[in-house]
Amino acid sequence: MQLPAKTALWRLVTLGLFMSAPVWAETKHIDIVVAGSKAQKTIHAELAMTFAERQKGLMHRKALLPDSGMLFVFPDEKILKFWMKDTYIPLDILFFDKDGVLTNKIDNVPPLTLTNRVSTKPAIYALEVAGKASETWDLGRKIHLKLPLASP
Repeated sequence: MQLPAKTALWRLVTLGLFMSAPVWAETKHIDIVVAGSKAQKTIHAELAMTFAERQKGLMHRKALLPDSGMLFVFPDEKILKFWMKDTYIPLDILFFDKDGVLTNKIDNVPPLTLTNRVSTKPAIYALEVAGKASETWDLGRKIHLKLPLASP
C-alpha cells in the first residue's frame, strides 16, 4: 500500500529532522541553511512542528540572538497566515514550498499586530528571524531552504 504524498512527505520530514539533529529531541533546535545564487546563511532555528508550538511561535520574546530564529513545519502545503499577537520584536517571515523554494518574504513585520501576513503561494515551511536580518544576507536570486528533503 502506498501512502498519500502529503503523509509520506510529513513522515520523511520528521524522520529527516531527527536524523540530521540527534539532539533535536532535547533542544528542539536545528541548524538550517538558507541558500541563494550568491551565498548561503546558516540559522540556528528552534522548531515549531506541533499545532501548539506553531500557535505559540515567538510570542513573549524580548529579543532574538543573531543568526537565530524559528522554523515552522506544517503537515501540509497550503497558504500560510501569520500574525504578531503577543510578539514583542519585529520579524522577517520567509515562506518556502515543499521543495524548499522561497515563495515570498515579508520584511520587518511590526510587533503586536493582528494583521495576517500571508504566503503568496502554498508553503509548508516558514522561517521567522529578527526584523531586517534577512535584508543583510545578500544571498542573490533563487533562494531556497536546505533541509533533508528540500533540494535546490
